[in-house]
Amino acid sequence: MLKWTDQFDGSRRCYQTLRRRLIRHGEEGSLPFAYFQESELECWAGRWDEAAELSRLGRQWAELTEQSSHQALCAYVAGLVDALRGRVDSARAALTLALMQAESITSIQAWAHTGLGFLELSLGEATAARQHLAPFADMASLTGLREPGVFRCVPDLVEALLLLGDVDGARPLALDLEERGRALDRPYALATGARCRGLVATADGCWDDASAAFGRALVAHQRLAQPFELARTLLAHGVMLRRTKQRAAARERLETALAGFDRLGARLWSERTRVELVRVGGASAGDELTPTEMRIAELVCAGPTNREVASTLSISVKTVEVNLTRIYRKLGVRSRTELAHSRGRSPT
Repeated sequence: MLKWTDQFDGSRRCYQTLRRRLIRHGEEGSLPFAYFQESELECWAGRWDEAAELSRLGRQWAELTEQSSHQALCAYVAGLVDALRGRVDSARAALTLALMQAESITSIQAWAHTGLGFLELSLGEATAARQHLAPFADMASLTGLREPGVFRCVPDLVEALLLLGDVDGARPLALDLEERGRALDRPYALATGARCRGLVATADGCWDDASAAFGRALVAHQRLAQPFELARTLLAHGVMLRRTKQRAAARERLETALAGFDRLGARLWSERTRVELVRVGGASAGDELTPTEMRIAELVCAGPTNREVASTLSISVKTVEVNLTRIYRKLGVRSRTELAHSRGRSPT
């Protein structure tokens, strides 16, 4: 209950104590489920290395005790971690394995499908995301569980529906999620529900409602130790601000979101945010290139690839990409060709 109600520190202490007691009393058969619960907790908390290791240990114990359903649960978390990190092939393999091993257990099937739905959403494949997520949107009817923190798939489904232009389908889901969060005082449902309300209002062009909703979401995030979800809210708010021509505010939100995604290693979401930063365009007063950015800009204008630039400067390709995003923003350009023209060079 501590985990489902977003009290992660207390939940973590309980699971660690539980695992020690199970080992001391020789209850190995109960270890896989404890490892699964704790690994999913760490996944939500943004501690993805810990989540991956806990799911590995849980799966190991599940194999030793021949519990296929618990193998499926741990495979689901391993796949979710890879999906969050943008490791597409390994994520899909693990989540598909979880689905196969889930057999006829509805809850495990739901977790596996929601992981696959999130992966497709991360790739921008909204139709595929909806196919995985929609059947499990109302888990209260399927399982009898009304707690919004158990199956955390509604925000992904809302976003997929909006990408498909189905605002009418997304609206009641967003409204219900925030209302349940308010009724039960659940930070996760409040934060993501308000973000979904903001996304719906943005799609409707109701800018005041969208701004108010994102404001509520950010307040709720102060009680929610889920850095990935916070970065998603900042990204959504930044897009709304860009669409209303509030470029300085949009840039601040998007840069903060990008820093959050980069810190976590959420590659696909970092890439999405970089695209939005380029769309903001424009340079702020006093926004000058740093020496590193100037060197990268000069090299890029000469024609080499990002990998070749990284090799020349002995830095990572990711560092080149991050700096290029800043360069494009500061100079108000959108491509290498525009960058070359802005530097007085003919594109190579």
